[in-house]
Amino acid sequence: MSEGLLLPLALDLRGRSIVVSGESSHAREKIKLLISSGANLRIYSSLSDPNIDEFKDSVEWRSLPVEPPDVRDAFLIVYVGEDKAEAARLFELAESQAKFICCVDDPPHCNVIFPAIARSGKVQVAVSTSGLSPTLARKIKDQIQNDILGRDVGAFAEFLGRARANINGQLSGFARKKDFWEKVLETDIRKILELQGEEAAMQAVVKMLQNEPIA
Repeated sequence: MSEGLLLPLALDLRGRSIVVSGESSHAREKIKLLISSGANLRIYSSLSDPNIDEFKDSVEWRSLPVEPPDVRDAFLIVYVGEDKAEAARLFELAESQAKFICCVDDPPHCNVIFPAIARSGKVQVAVSTSGLSPTLARKIKDQIQNDILGRDVGAFAEFLGRARANINGQLSGFARKKDFWEKVLETDIRKILELQGEEAAMQAVVKMLQNEPIA
């Protein structure tokens, strides 16, 4: 892995081919996360691996090892095993084909690292220490989850998405839209949504729009 800063990205994996290889306690967590993203998983592992038996009927299953032809259509390769030599081999294979690869808990053999994710609905906050301390990343993630996101930020974001779809056509220019929605977030709209419901919250946003100066 490069010594430079990692670039955080939110990837759309729906329908993309993902190769997962290896056997360890890491496997279940990563496979579950990838399935939830809508990816098409191809798992190379032992059929007797108890860590991932529950996924037998929902993914494509193949025998080890992973060979070069197996990754030609892969968008991402994830190695969840503990064999450093195999991690190095897969990393070289991925790099030779310009593929994303994550060898879990092995930063030198990654060009992608799974962050710790705090989530409320469709709102996600990813925390990474660039592989230096996954434990610290998880601790920061827990603080964000409990102290910032809570249970309602996801619902609030969904509301804002619907409000923007209804109102943005009445606002001209990027700068004016940005200024308006920043004003909205400075009000108690979130509390109105929580206590009075969406209709009252939408009415409050519309009233703010009506009070906007004409551009």
